[in-house]
Amino acid sequence: MMEAVSLSNRLQTVADMVTGRRVADIGCDHGFVSIYLVQAGKADHVLAADVRPGPLSRAQQHIKEVQLTPYIETRLSDGLAGVTPEDRIDTVILAGMGGRLMRRILGELDRLPVQELVLQPQSEWEELRAFLYEQTYLIVEENMVLEEGKYYPVLRAVRKETAAKEQIAFIEACEKLPAEKRQVMHAFGPYLMQEKNEQLVSYIQKEQQKFAKILETIEQHQSSSDEAVSRKKMLDLAAAMLDLA
Repeated sequence: MMEAVSLSNRLQTVADMVTGRRVADIGCDHGFVSIYLVQAGKADHVLAADVRPGPLSRAQQHIKEVQLTPYIETRLSDGLAGVTPEDRIDTVILAGMGGRLMRRILGELDRLPVQELVLQPQSEWEELRAFLYEQTYLIVEENMVLEEGKYYPVLRAVRKETAAKEQIAFIEACEKLPAEKRQVMHAFGPYLMQEKNEQLVSYIQKEQQKFAKILETIEQHQSSSDEAVSRKKMLDLAAAMLDLA
């Protein structure tokens, strides 16, 4: 009997958002998400791809150990470069990389009939969300995970023509907000803000405290930092929008 793979809270959140039956796990690392999707019956076929031969080799070994080689194909690929329209991928997973790198990878989507994106950026959240708003994909679901002291946003986006009317209306309403509030939505996530996500609230409060100390230190040394002031201002606005004390 195959031993069921166990995922971290972060990767479990990623896997839970997948709805497509044919999945490309880009940057698959050890292949655990790919294995879970098949074992849990969430996917019929997974393309596990990585740009690094070492992790891909380990993924191949793990897939072989659980006897899932007929269902999980491994491929050495830089982003989506090794994925073709013939692969008929429904869902692309990008997890554990920076938002800027994700933007570069997602720039190749035009040639693929991908319906769904499940993204877990490590950084540059605002840039990634802003990029998605400019594309043919619409964010329809978000979550945030606290793992080993770090906060990780996870989001799901679908092609705009497949999104529900209320989802389209909600994002359009967010985009019509005044510039400063719109920036907050891009930075912290429209659904997370709307739902007052528990981990987002915790993250914003901790960031407020951190930047308050940074500004206090700057003032003591009679120096200045426009970046820190701007960040603190945005955090305070986010807290106000969330009705935090």
